[in-house]
Amino acid sequence: MDYGSANISPIYGAFAIATKGHFFETNKAIKTPEIYGKHGDLIVPGWERDDTYVGVEKFSGINLHSNFRTQINLIANSSSSLFDNLEHDFVFPLYFNQKDLRMTDNQVGNVLHKILTQCKLRFPVMIGLIVCTAIFTICSLCCCKKYTLEQPGP
Repeated sequence: MDYGSANISPIYGAFAIATKGHFFETNKAIKTPEIYGKHGDLIVPGWERDDTYVGVEKFSGINLHSNFRTQINLIANSSSSLFDNLEHDFVFPLYFNQKDLRMTDNQVGNVLHKILTQCKLRFPVMIGLIVCTAIFTICSLCCCKKYTLEQPGP
């Protein structure tokens, strides 16, 4: 099997193979049929439409866009008594699963408003903390010097 397919015969007890959508990245040794859309147009497998991927926002871990495509296929081969008259083996799609998530800019803004605000404020807050630390350090040094000068010597 290849990166785009997995033999699931042992799991289901039937001649079956799981693939990515529309046989995307399936081993060329597997004879797969051409797939046509409802208007008769040929569907050519492609990464954008048929691969599985997840896009995650880096600060919150929220899923901003994802694509999930799987397909369960029947392996029709001449070794099975059901397909005695076949000249060659082929794969027949039985089940196609498609799930998509695409968040709009408004949805991202609503969900991530607080996180984005905090990200925009982190640099000014960091500068403010550095300035406060510098002022505190200078005041401490001045008080320490004044305290040492006021102490009577031995």
